[in-house]
Amino acid sequence: GPRLGGKLQSHRIAGAVVEESANGLLDGDPAVGRLIDGLGLRNIVLTAQPGSRFVYRDGQLHPVPQSPAALFKKPYLSPGARIRLLTEPFRFRGPTDESVADFVRRRLGHQVLERLVEPFVTGIHAGDVERLSVAACFPALKEAELAHGSLLRGMAQRRKGNAGASPGQLVSFRGGLGTLVRALETALGHRVHTGTTCTALRRMEGGW
Repeated sequence: GPRLGGKLQSHRIAGAVVEESANGLLDGDPAVGRLIDGLGLRNIVLTAQPGSRFVYRDGQLHPVPQSPAALFKKPYLSPGARIRLLTEPFRFRGPTDESVADFVRRRLGHQVLERLVEPFVTGIHAGDVERLSVAACFPALKEAELAHGSLLRGMAQRRKGNAGASPGQLVSFRGGLGTLVRALETALGHRVHTGTTCTALRRMEGGW
């Protein structure tokens, strides 16, 4: 394309930062921290605070639940959807990999997918939940199902310290995620070529 970042673009509109696609990234992988520090962005990192994310439904803002148990109290889920949550521990294990949408529909139901998971995933991956791999995007969820047969049981084990690493906190930067793109562009300098199609990669004596 003509500019770096692809869909990842930030704009300032009426004094507010508006993201064109993803609005944050998870910092659980140590490589993310090394990238932030290597680009000198640590002092402008913004961390999403508990209770700062909302679902807009029926003309109102509702805080995103901070625990599985809190889901049962949310008015934007129908009684039927809440009852279905109670049956989650009895759902069958799925294939080794599947889409995020298929995984959530099977384990938690369509309403949880539509009203909670899809907006959240879109805000991180800027992708289609029907096509994104749950094993690639949220490996801890798939591991919880395979190891414990249930997300609820898996999360309970995680709280006891017996499960995998935390996926990390949701972070962004002052000025939006576009700040990361601009910092990468500056660091890479003349090595970046926009408007160019890559047809092959070949290892040479000095690198690729």
